[in-house]
Amino acid sequence: MNLKVLLASAIVTGCLGGAAVTYFTTQAPSSEDAAASIVAAKMMTKSPQPKTIETAQTVAVSSTGNRSTTTPPTGPIVSTPKPPVIEVRDEPFVETPIVDAPVVETPVVKVPPVTPNTPTVKPLSDAMSNVIVPGQRFGSITAKTTHAELVATYGQAKLEDSITYGPEGMGQWPATIVNMGPGQQVKVTWTDQTRSQVTRAQTTQDNSAWRTADGLKVGLPLASMRQMIGKFEILGFEWDYAGRVLLKHQPRLQGLMLSMRVSPDSIQQNPTAYQQVMGDQIIPASDARWQSLDTRIGSMEVLFK
Repeated sequence: MNLKVLLASAIVTGCLGGAAVTYFTTQAPSSEDAAASIVAAKMMTKSPQPKTIETAQTVAVSSTGNRSTTTPPTGPIVSTPKPPVIEVRDEPFVETPIVDAPVVETPVVKVPPVTPNTPTVKPLSDAMSNVIVPGQRFGSITAKTTHAELVATYGQAKLEDSITYGPEGMGQWPATIVNMGPGQQVKVTWTDQTRSQVTRAQTTQDNSAWRTADGLKVGLPLASMRQMIGKFEILGFEWDYAGRVLLKHQPRLQGLMLSMRVSPDSIQQNPTAYQQVMGDQIIPASDARWQSLDTRIGSMEVLFK
């Protein structure tokens, strides 16, 4: 092989930074060629290697002497980093045992029922009493009777709330109507909304079961009344104090309020006589104008002291 060719090949190889030059031959190299190869190898080791090669060519020489060159893509050579290797270990599955927690029974604490601090209300001992004592009692009802006692004695179903109006519109007070039975209805008026103190008790029923020790009761005729108690006066009708009985001559009846009434039939039959007893006037019970009128006790009311 020609020494010049070998030297040229060595120079090209050094410039290409280590690019391979391959020779294909069928003949063994001569001593001259061997010496040239050694010189070329030394020159290659002395030549500096470039750090970056922008262009490179690979020259291939076939056994027939033809050369072929391959030009790689231009631009810097960028190395692609390798992805990290994730190691997957096959570990045996360990089943967690299920441990039954011990059942702790909560003790049941019995709480005693709360008893309201309310005194026991006893029924009135003389609930069936029909005696009226002026200023003191109306049957079983006294000034100290409470609404709770009425409930305990007669039951809530027999009680009805009401209002008592004063004459000439002078005030009003809470009241309770007690329905004890036929002829036993009484209206109880209280001092205030607490319904804990009675001011008066009244009945307006004919043939009422309540009566005084003298026998006074609702429906009693005027003539019979005069025989029982004697002298008294009556206020005229058709105004706020209509038919009120004045008992100033009867001190034993103080605390008892009586009112008279005239029957509608009597008024229709004797309109002139009724007109003579109307209005704001005081008429003695013995006055002859009462004789033609059917006048009776229409209301009995105890005023508690």
